[in-house]
Amino acid sequence: MVSGHLPPGDPASRVNWAALAAGPDTLVLLMAVRNLAAIAAHLIELGRPGTTPAACVENAGTTAQLVIR
Repeated sequence: MVSGHLPPGDPASRVNWAALAAGPDTLVLLMAVRNLAAIAAHLIELGRPGTTPAACVENAGTTAQLVIR
């Protein structure tokens, strides 16, 4: 589980994207909606298979919840 509120390459980010791309683990990205496209592209550039199943949940647990797979 990592924060996605900063995009890859942001100097303030402490996320080790290369390690996340290489691992077999399920990734949970919090606060990542704004940076989702950049994060996904970066993970794929670093070797995460583009065929990895993914879902994005926005406003979880509310009447405005949106799930994109």
